[in-house]
Amino acid sequence: MKKILFSILIMFTYVNAIELGVCKGCHGRFFEKKALGNSIKVNHMTRDQIMKALKGYHDGTYGRSQARVMVNVMISYTDSEIRKMADKITKTYHIDVVRKQGKHKNINNKASNKNRIAKESLGNKKELSETKIGLRHNSLYEEAQNEGGVKTDYSRNAPGSSTRFERAYRDAPPMIPHSVEGLLPILANNNQCIGCHTPSTARGVGATPIPDTHFTNYRPHTIMKRNKVYKEGKILGKELANTSDIKIAKIEQYKKHITMGRFNCTQCHAPQSKTDTLVGNTFMPDFKDDEFKKNSFLIDRMNEGVK
Repeated sequence: MKKILFSILIMFTYVNAIELGVCKGCHGRFFEKKALGNSIKVNHMTRDQIMKALKGYHDGTYGRSQARVMVNVMISYTDSEIRKMADKITKTYHIDVVRKQGKHKNINNKASNKNRIAKESLGNKKELSETKIGLRHNSLYEEAQNEGGVKTDYSRNAPGSSTRFERAYRDAPPMIPHSVEGLLPILANNNQCIGCHTPSTARGVGATPIPDTHFTNYRPHTIMKRNKVYKEGKILGKELANTSDIKIAKIEQYKKHITMGRFNCTQCHAPQSKTDTLVGNTFMPDFKDDEFKKNSFLIDRMNEGVK
């Protein structure tokens, strides 16, 4: 018995713009969810399967009673527009396409170029004019003509369609390679990062999984009781002079949620502007293994001398 596909793509906006954002409310950011808990995951469907479903909704020959909404939505679209929809979903969100995006690019290539660093090195210059001192490279007497610095550009591809950056150094917090439009600010009841980067979901959609360190609380256990602050069971200011007196706190590990000290993702992770640096970067990371460019092994370092 064939499995009936229904409610494949709910509530499309005007198709000429091929806007799929509204669909993701039910199908997920990467079309990885079962809409209404029933449909097949769209990111596992082939182009022909998507075409068949959409065309069937258009003709009123596809799906069951739950598909009435889709029939009404698709009826006004042409075959050409339906093909564009299927093409965009398949080329951008199909699970095989997302998984191939395991590549990482080095965003420091230009800044760390040896020829550039040698050219900019003050030690290689015999004398400097006043227009070469500093970063503006124009006369201080013409300050009014300065446009005011380098413009930033944070435009990036949507999550799931971008290429991850290499880490700046071993175990460095990875930078955000995709657009953060609509994802910020992170609030106590709204952290959209977790939806894709939770380990159980991340590998399936090609995202970087949240590491074990984020599920581990290394901070002293702190509670307030009868107007007194207890850290690791001791009263702060009486039995314990300072928090720094605690050499090694008891580690708490969580399975279902990250520790609150790691909840605000952007305190360490940040998007990168498409802007050339004003000066070269002489820092060169020493990765003993290429795996360190892509993954974090910080949990191993954090646990050294603790267990």
